[in-house]
Amino acid sequence: MNEFFTTVGLHDGNFEMEILVHSSANSNEESKKIGNSGKFNIGYLYEDKLVVKGETLTIKKEETDKYQFRVCREWKPVVSYEDYEDLTWDEAIRYLIQEENRSLPFTLESYYYGTFENQPFVKICN
Repeated sequence: MNEFFTTVGLHDGNFEMEILVHSSANSNEESKKIGNSGKFNIGYLYEDKLVVKGETLTIKKEETDKYQFRVCREWKPVVSYEDYEDLTWDEAIRYLIQEENRSLPFTLESYYYGTFENQPFVKICN
């Protein structure tokens, strides 16, 4: 029996953080239900962690197999995956503070979910 991974995309404008919210759904349908449940609608990004509102889910900076940051630096009315640039956690924080003049904690809202048969993020060893 396959296990499915569920991710949720959190964003603010052109800044995105995709997070792993579940890693052992028994079917694609169960994974979709988890992703679409509304339990992961708001996230608060700190210097060293992301905390999901109303849930016990916290993702720490060092858990690189549980998230991916992306930014689209050029505004377009319609964007594709290729328009986004992957960022590390440190690059994402620096982007928000220095380029966007934002402060932490930074609020992100969900706008999509994904289901995968394989782990969607590669763990980065520092």
